[in-house]
Amino acid sequence: MMKRSVIGLAMAALMLGVCGCEILEEALQESFSQDAGAGLNIFGEEYTPKYVIAFFEEVRYPRAGELEKEITTFDGKKIWINTNQLMSSKHIREVRLEQRVDQPDRYDLKLRLTESGCRIWTLMALKFSEEKVALFLDNHYIGSFNPEPLADEEAEWVAVRYPIDEVTARGVEKYARKNYRNYNPNKL
Repeated sequence: MMKRSVIGLAMAALMLGVCGCEILEEALQESFSQDAGAGLNIFGEEYTPKYVIAFFEEVRYPRAGELEKEITTFDGKKIWINTNQLMSSKHIREVRLEQRVDQPDRYDLKLRLTESGCRIWTLMALKFSEEKVALFLDNHYIGSFNPEPLADEEAEWVAVRYPIDEVTARGVEKYARKNYRNYNPNKL
């Protein structure tokens, strides 16, 4: 029995050296914990959120106040945002991907929101039906879109209709639950 434990530890050490630390750590965390991704991992380290989504108001007529900030987009354009965050991964329980018909290599995000997230989204859809909302991922501007209203009062899924590449979209999908648990440790 003792020999198996030593062999198992040796195999784990070998795997750690061969495949990257993050891959092994994530696999071990998920296999040893029912609540992987929330709080401390098996190595006693704090979970670091990845692929964090945030929404900000895009300011059409900036006054350069303290709450407004100029952002340079990937294509070199300048936009202004209100730095008061509207909503974030804290309000997103789960993400699913929806492949775009017109761009098969791009995806829209389907977000399953919390109750407070649904209320915020409803206000966003009303206020920004003619204005844009800026989508950020890990504090980087991705693009702007108009939020669609919820289907009905009972709906908790909404769509972000903005073309996102497959690798980024899959990362958002993969880490959505872990991020939600990290930001809402008392709501598990």
